[in-house]
Amino acid sequence: MDWSFTDEQKELRRTAKRFVDEELRPVADQIDKENAVPPHFI
Repeated sequence: MDWSFTDEQKELRRTAKRFVDEELRPVADQIDKENAVPPHFI
């Protein structure tokens, strides 16, 4: 059985990582301090 990721799965991983790196990581401390995720992320 082949357990490697499909091209579609690889693209999803890249997209999710890009979102985290560009959008979430810069405000992660604020999210932790306020214990709330800003509404525009939901």
